[in-house]
Amino acid sequence: MSTPVRERAPITRSVVVTAALDLTRRRGLSGWTMRDLAAAVGARANVIRYHVGNRADVEAAVVAEVCAAISLPDGGAWADWIRLLAARMRETVARYPGVGRAVATGSGPAAPLLEAVVAELDRAGFAAESELAAHAVLVETCLSRGDGLEFLIAGLTARLTRLRREVSTGDRANHRGSGPWHG
Repeated sequence: MSTPVRERAPITRSVVVTAALDLTRRRGLSGWTMRDLAAAVGARANVIRYHVGNRADVEAAVVAEVCAAISLPDGGAWADWIRLLAARMRETVARYPGVGRAVATGSGPAAPLLEAVVAELDRAGFAAESELAAHAVLVETCLSRGDGLEFLIAGLTARLTRLRREVSTGDRANHRGSGPWHG
């Protein structure tokens, strides 16, 4: 009587990325190698490259999955929206050591998060400063452990108050290039 052969699940991009997420959760984004990942899926490294690509491609896929797991808040005041998004980002990113640095760049797979923050800040009235402020939100949320987000929100609130006052008095032209983002 022969021993039954256990069939392995087919290796797909999803299987590889899921294994990379698991390794990242346990060891951090830089704490595993392509060989470790290949061993985790029961294949050779060339199979990983075939399904996902090189190390940078695998890392980008991990960051994309982590970013996709962060749900955007629904409506509300802009500062509350930022606080809620920051809490969700911190909670999610904390489970994947090393991913926060990639998310903080706001580029590549993290670009949709940056775009969402820019859109929210535009909606609040920051227009010209939205992209820079959005980058500051991502960096502060992902890389800081202090109260920096509250200081950032306080600064943005003060800036928005000034912008609204300038618009209502027609004084905007006199204040271009001033404020927290212009030194």
